[in-house]
Amino acid sequence: MNVWSTKVVRGFVVFLAVCLGLSIGAFAPGGRLVVMVWDTEALDDLFRVVREFTQQYWTSVELHSVPFGDYPAQLTERLQGGDPPDLFWVSYELLDELAALGLVVPLDEALHDKGGLVLSKPYTLGNRQFGFEVGPTAPYSDIAYAVSPSGASDIELALRFVEYVRGNWSAVCCVPVAQSNPALNTAIAAHGNIDWHIDTANEFLFGTDMNGAATASNHCPDSWTRRHMHAGLTNTNVFYYDRDEIATGQDTDTTSGIDTAMLFFYAGHGYPPTTWDTLGNSADVANVSIADSPGWGMLRYYWQCSCTVFAHGASCCAGDSCSGSHPCPAGKDWWYQCPGEFDGSADSTTKPNVYERWGAAINPNLRMACGSSTCAYCHEGQMNSIWNNYNNLGYDVADSFIDGLRTGSVVPLCITMGGYSVNATPLVQDTTFTNLPNTSGTSHLHVQYLSNFQSSQISDTLRIRLPELLPKIVYVIPRPVPDPWWNYPYRIDKEWMNSVEEVEGRGPKVRINRQSGAMYIAGPSKPAGEPPLLTEDAYFDMATRHARELGWIEAHMSRPVGARMMIASVPREEPTEQEHVQKNVIVTFTRLLEVEEASVPVLGEGGKIEIQMNNDGSLLNGAKVWRDVAGFGPWEKVRPYEEALAEAMAQVKEPWAYEVDHWEWGYVEEAGNVEQGAMNLVFRFWLAPAAREDARATPPLMIEVPA
Repeated sequence: MNVWSTKVVRGFVVFLAVCLGLSIGAFAPGGRLVVMVWDTEALDDLFRVVREFTQQYWTSVELHSVPFGDYPAQLTERLQGGDPPDLFWVSYELLDELAALGLVVPLDEALHDKGGLVLSKPYTLGNRQFGFEVGPTAPYSDIAYAVSPSGASDIELALRFVEYVRGNWSAVCCVPVAQSNPALNTAIAAHGNIDWHIDTANEFLFGTDMNGAATASNHCPDSWTRRHMHAGLTNTNVFYYDRDEIATGQDTDTTSGIDTAMLFFYAGHGYPPTTWDTLGNSADVANVSIADSPGWGMLRYYWQCSCTVFAHGASCCAGDSCSGSHPCPAGKDWWYQCPGEFDGSADSTTKPNVYERWGAAINPNLRMACGSSTCAYCHEGQMNSIWNNYNNLGYDVADSFIDGLRTGSVVPLCITMGGYSVNATPLVQDTTFTNLPNTSGTSHLHVQYLSNFQSSQISDTLRIRLPELLPKIVYVIPRPVPDPWWNYPYRIDKEWMNSVEEVEGRGPKVRINRQSGAMYIAGPSKPAGEPPLLTEDAYFDMATRHARELGWIEAHMSRPVGARMMIASVPREEPTEQEHVQKNVIVTFTRLLEVEEASVPVLGEGGKIEIQMNNDGSLLNGAKVWRDVAGFGPWEKVRPYEEALAEAMAQVKEPWAYEVDHWEWGYVEEAGNVEQGAMNLVFRFWLAPAAREDARATPPLMIEVPA
C-alpha cells in the first residue's frame, strides 16, 4: 500500500494529510489544480510558494508528493486509470516512457497561441515540446511539468501556476538536489569496434578476452562491481550523449548509459579528435556532457583508449617535421606529441584545443576525463600496465592511466575542472578512486600530460645485432627478500607481506609479493610544482642513489629512461596561455639478462626498477620486479628480424597500410603479483599507420611473435 504526503492549499488555509491511495477534493472560486511531484528536500519551500500563489489568485492547488522510487509507477497508474493530475513533474527518461504510452501531449498543441509560455527546451520528442521549465536555474532546471491528454482542464490556470513558480524560483532554487553518488568501486566498459577492442574492454575489467582466456594479469580489482556493456548492440552513440545536448541522448540509461557508474572505460578507434567509433555509428564530443547535475549523470572517471580524441597542441612539436596527410606516421613525427606547446588556438585538426573540446563536455562533479593526445596502442599490455601501476606500484589515479598508456610515441592526457590551485584538484588529490564529486572549484581547467626526457627517445632498434643462438626459455624463481628488509615487522595477507609501518595517507611503507619477490616502497608525497626542479641528469643520479640505498642496484641494467608528469592550467574564461607545473618524475631501469656473451633485454611489467620521485628528487614510489634465473632451456636459432616481421605482418588485415614505429625483442617477465616459472623469448612490433588519410581504419597495433 502506497502512502502519499498530500498538501491541499485553498485560500489562506493549508491542510496536511496522509492519504492511502485517496485524493482530497478542493474547491475555490479561482479554480482548482492537481499537481504531482516527487519527494525532495525542497518540498517545504515549494509548498510555501504554492501557498502564496493560492493567496494571490484565490485558487486551490492539491499538491501530491510521492517517494521518488514509487513515482513513475504511481503516476503511470493515475494517467492510465483516468485520474490524471493536471500537472506533474517528469524527468527525461520518464517522459520517453509516457510518450510511448500516449499519456502526455505536446504543449504547443495543448496551448495553441497562449502567451507567456516558457517551454522546457530539452524536453522535445520529434521536434515537439512536452514540458514547462520548472525553474530557470539549478537545481531543478532539468525537470519539467507535463500535461496529460485529459489533464489541465483549466489550461490558463495551469500556465499561470507554472509561471508563478518560475517567477519565485529563488525561494526554491537554493535547496540542494540530493543527487546520488555512484556506488563506490563500480566500473563499466564499452568497445567501439568488434576487432581486438572488444577484448581490450573486457581485459580492462576482468583480465580475460571475450573467450575467457586470461590475457592481462592486472585488471580492475576483483572486489569491484564490473560490467562490460554494448556487446551485440549497434548504433550506440546515444549512450554517450546527454539529453541536454541532443534529444536522443541516453547517457543515464540504467542498462547502457556511460554516465551511471564511478568509472567508465572505452576502447576503440578515434580520429579526428572530435569523434570515435560506437558500434555502427560514431560519437561526437559536442553531444557529450559528463556527470551533469541535476541531469543525474553520476560518472566520476571517464577513461578512453583511442587515437587523438584528447589531442592538444600543435600538430608537430617545435623543431620537428610533420606530415600533413595523416595523424600517426612512424618515427618521431606523430601528431600532437607536445600538449605543453598549446598556443591558445581554437580547436581544429591542425591545432586541437582540449580545453575547448572537453572543457565543454565535463561538469564540476566529474573528477577527470583521460585519453590520448596522440594515437594510442589499446591492447591487453596497456590494460595490464594501467592496473599494475595502480594495484602494485602505488601510483595515483591519473598517473596510473597516463603511465599505463605510455609506450613508444604515445602521449596520454587527463583533464579536470578545478580552482586556481592545481594541488586541490583530483589530478593530485586522488591517490585512490572515490565516488564523491569533484569539489575543487570551477574557475580553471587543468591538464596532466606526459613529457618524456629528451634522452629517453626511442633508439633505432633496427641496428641491434641479434645473436644467432639463444635459449628460447629462461626458468625463473622468486627472488628472496634482501636481508635489510627482514627487520621490518609485516602483516601477511595471502601472497603479500605488508609492513606495519605506514606512510601517512599512502598505506604500508613496504610491500613484498612472495610469489615473485617483487618489492614496492612508498614515500611521502609533496605538492605539485614545489621546487626545486632538477635537470634530467640530476633525476637520473637521484634515481640511481635511491636504488642503491634500497639495495636494488644490479650489474646488468639498461640506461635509464625518464618522464615528467606535467600539469598545465588555464582560466575557463580565457583558456589561452597555459601555466605549467611539474607534478613528479618517473625513472625506469630495465633488466638486461646476460646469456653468455649476449645481453638480452627483458620486456613486460617485470624486469624493472621503477623510481617515482617528487620534484626535489625524494622518493615517492619505488618498485623492483627481478626474479632470479634458475636455468635455461635448450639453445635454438634466433629468427632473423625479417622473418619475425613477416609473421607479424601476416596477422594484420591490411599490412600495406602499416609501417614499423618501433620494435623490441627479449624475454618477457610478468608483473610482480604473478607467479611465473619461465620467461619466453619474443619479438614485439609496434605498427603505426602509413601515409593514409583514413587513420581510423588503420589504428596502431602491437604484434608479438615467438623469437
